[in-house]
Amino acid sequence: MVEYGNITTLIRAALTRLNLQFNYDDETNYYSVKLATNSRFDSIEFLLRAIPAGGFLISARPELAADVGDRELLRALAELILRLNAQNKLMVFNVDFESGRLRCEVNYPCCEGYVPSVYLIQALFVTLRSLWERCAPCFLSVMYDGKEPEIAIKDALTNDRDDARMNCKENFQNFPCG
Repeated sequence: MVEYGNITTLIRAALTRLNLQFNYDDETNYYSVKLATNSRFDSIEFLLRAIPAGGFLISARPELAADVGDRELLRALAELILRLNAQNKLMVFNVDFESGRLRCEVNYPCCEGYVPSVYLIQALFVTLRSLWERCAPCFLSVMYDGKEPEIAIKDALTNDRDDARMNCKENFQNFPCG
């Protein structure tokens, strides 16, 4: 089993190497990072922590919540999430049906004797950030414009391909590859 403290140290090192401002909560054992976005919600909060059984979890939560009283909206969000998750095998979108909060998570279990590298943690963090930036228009168009999930995904994936490539390049700009 990988030592819990070792992974916590690796998470701190990954965030430091990405030049991110972060906080650590001793009670929850979460590192938190808040980043501005280029969409209608102001920021995304990323939570990172070591998992006691070995591995780590990265969760991204935008400052955005669905109206839990709107059953049709929740149905549309559930469909959107199913469609997005079917296209993405590593990271999982979900919605809390009690609070309406959206999030996307990657849970990376470590096999016995395997210690993740700082670069792996960085790569998954940057990938999760890029995924939110890419999928934010889907959620926003379903929630605020009333688009059907299938149309929202098509629009997000076919429009602004050059912008998406630039966002990806910007996200990886500070990523050390050595």
